[in-house]
Amino acid sequence: MPRNMTRWNYGYREAAPGAMTVREWKRERFATRYPDYACDVLDGRGFPAADDTTLIRLRDRVLEE
Repeated sequence: MPRNMTRWNYGYREAAPGAMTVREWKRERFATRYPDYACDVLDGRGFPAADDTTLIRLRDRVLEE
C-alpha cells in the first residue's frame, strides 16, 4: 500500500460510532482488515490525532478546517 494513500474502501458500510476513540477504531476497524499495517488518523490540520480522541470530536475538527 503506498505510503501517501490516505483513503480507500476498507469494507464498512457505515461510519464507526462517534463515541469510539481513535485507539478503538485502529484496533477494531483498521487492524482487523489490515493486520500487517499501521496507520495514523489525521485531524483537520493534517496532524496525527491522539488515541483517546473520540471520532465525533475528530469529525468536528475536520469540518472546522
